[in-house]
Amino acid sequence: MNSRAPILFAMIVIPMLAGCRKSTQASGGMAPTITNNERVTINYLAYAGASPRRWDVVALMGPSPTLPSNSLYLKRVIALPGETLSLSPTGIVVNGAVLNMPSAVSNLYCPPERLSYSASMIRVSFPYIVPPRHYFVVGDNWTNSLDSRFYGAVPGTNIIGRVVGK
Repeated sequence: MNSRAPILFAMIVIPMLAGCRKSTQASGGMAPTITNNERVTINYLAYAGASPRRWDVVALMGPSPTLPSNSLYLKRVIALPGETLSLSPTGIVVNGAVLNMPSAVSNLYCPPERLSYSASMIRVSFPYIVPPRHYFVVGDNWTNSLDSRFYGAVPGTNIIGRVVGK
């Protein structure tokens, strides 16, 4: 018997049992972290016994009535249920304090006044209080991401998994 067969079997079966599957990102809203058409691994069991945490990249279904509910979207959680969020020239402000962003995304933030599109396109007014059991999510590509700035916080029930390794 081939001595590599058990290892190969484990490499295939364990991720399936752990709820991980590959998916392809169909937009540039998470660039440069996840590029258009990049394949990512999503752990669909990540939130079975836990809640999303700030900075998690999550997979969610139809976050807004204006978007197809059967499509998968990838976004980063920046505010949790009950938190008060503002976007300032100096950064993301939650409950009155500027967040320390992880080094991988610290240079991606773009304050609202520097965005290329009109501020009138943003449908959420700040400060914004995240409703209970909802999460405020954004794409890492702040200048080209349809996210909670436009459709508000997403219900936790729409978050179906966590992107692994991003």
